[in-house]
Amino acid sequence: MGHTSNIAKMEFREDDRASVILEKLRLQRLDGKYCDMVLTVEGRTFKAHRNVLAACSPYFDAMCNSGFEEEKQNMATIECVSADAMEQILDYMYTGQISITRCRSISDVAIERVLLSLPHQNMDASNCFVVRHLADLYGFIDLYERSKKFIRNQFMQVAQNSMEDIVRLNFDEILEIIKDEDIRVEKEEMVYEIVIAWVNFDVESRRRCLLELLGHVRLPQLNRNYLINVVEKEPLVSENEECLKLYMDAKHQTDTTRHSYCSDSPVLKPRKGRLQDVVIITGGISEQGPMSECFGYVMEENRWTPLPALPVELRFHAAAELNGCMYVVGGSSNGLVTNSVHVYDPNVNSWRCAANLPDPIEYLSLVACNGYLYALGGIRWERVQQTVYEYDQDLDQWKKVSDMPTPKYNMQVATIDNRYIITIAGRDRHRRPVKLVERYDTYTGEWSSLTPIPLEEGTCWDLPVVEAFHGKIHVTDLATRQFCLDPDKDNWTEVACQFCRLPERTCFQYCCMNRNVFIFGGWGTERSINSPISDACIFNQDLNLWTNISSPPASTLASACCFLQIPYEFLLNNDNQESSTRSCSASVKKA
Repeated sequence: MGHTSNIAKMEFREDDRASVILEKLRLQRLDGKYCDMVLTVEGRTFKAHRNVLAACSPYFDAMCNSGFEEEKQNMATIECVSADAMEQILDYMYTGQISITRCRSISDVAIERVLLSLPHQNMDASNCFVVRHLADLYGFIDLYERSKKFIRNQFMQVAQNSMEDIVRLNFDEILEIIKDEDIRVEKEEMVYEIVIAWVNFDVESRRRCLLELLGHVRLPQLNRNYLINVVEKEPLVSENEECLKLYMDAKHQTDTTRHSYCSDSPVLKPRKGRLQDVVIITGGISEQGPMSECFGYVMEENRWTPLPALPVELRFHAAAELNGCMYVVGGSSNGLVTNSVHVYDPNVNSWRCAANLPDPIEYLSLVACNGYLYALGGIRWERVQQTVYEYDQDLDQWKKVSDMPTPKYNMQVATIDNRYIITIAGRDRHRRPVKLVERYDTYTGEWSSLTPIPLEEGTCWDLPVVEAFHGKIHVTDLATRQFCLDPDKDNWTEVACQFCRLPERTCFQYCCMNRNVFIFGGWGTERSINSPISDACIFNQDLNLWTNISSPPASTLASACCFLQIPYEFLLNNDNQESSTRSCSASVKKA
């Protein structure tokens, strides 16, 4: 009869086995043994193993599995990188070590990053033209389209970081960019300056191209002073009769009403991708109940437009801008406090979800600083919080950082030098308004207490308006008094209150930009608590007075507002009416 052993399974592991094999492969490459791929770069040849190339680089994996000649003949000519860089790339593949230096306008550093990793994951404003060039060279259609989309959506950053690459584009490539209706630009002046820089890079051979390129610049969209002081004085323009005519036509257009856009000519209208300054109201409570609707106030045109609705109704939440996107965090939804995080991306005009807060919180404060998003204080299950969470956009991850010295909610926040977060006023754990001022150093993670708002004993501002300007913090009740805090000296100074008295309202939302204050919603002293104020106004610093602006489509309380730049194409009413998933027609007020 057979006997079955009951010996336990045993496993052995050599931790350095992989590195030993890779080292043997490296030595084999140096000796030319078993190499089945030859790369030619600048006349130099490099032997390598196809399996190592493919394992280390999706770029080479695609090349070796593309059906092209490289796969059939085990040979490839690499034209987009120097021989020295190619040698370093191979050394990295076989050793895991690399030392790279920037030596060309189309950087070998960027090329190395592209060849050694997934291009679309490492694409940035400094290497996107390199990625596009490689994708076009080797017929990677999907990657080519992704790089074009990146250049379009991040054009302002691309122009700042890749100008050396832009001026080396051929005529068809630069024309494609200038003609693109959807490139994201804040001002048309940037497009004009790119055209002039491209021509000046090789002025003798490119001068003849200026007229065609300039014909695709929206010259009437340029600031009138810029037209007169810059464009008119540009020799390339003034010495070309046809270009000068384009300038004169544009100057005439700026003499008339610029924003009617009644002509069918595309140069008289903003690009669809032109970034417009917009104040966004999200969620809240209207006369009809909790809302998910979002509305944008287009500042340049004094009008409101619907934007895609939040995925859920929200109130008592917070909103802030980080890297061009709007984050909406926490609040209450369907009667429950939530930890959800929703992100509105203006490049695609839609919402997506981000990592949830670790805890459900309402009445919190939200601010971006030093490249991160910070959620501070608030109320969780009827308990006032002093917790602070930091959000890393790249990792899509929240982490807890140092607590605030004092539990608070409904605080006003501002940032200084993109390093310090200043929290002002709010309410404490007893629900009483406070004058406290505290500062968080995002570099060191340390909190410090600053001198409170210098109001008389027993006096507190329930909702002061706070703005950071030139390194100082300005605080006002929008009626009687205004103070200025120098955070470095921890010193308050009372200054003359520039604000005329605002018609009485409480629980309003506000947004500050360029020393102008936008006020939305709230309750009036002579109105029912269930009847929010429907109008909106702005304090104009130049005129030193409050001015009513176009009324929002809905009267709201407990909403959150945020300043954002949105492409013009998404601010056209018809497009966004279709994007909104709910109707608030019952609470819409026609302007």
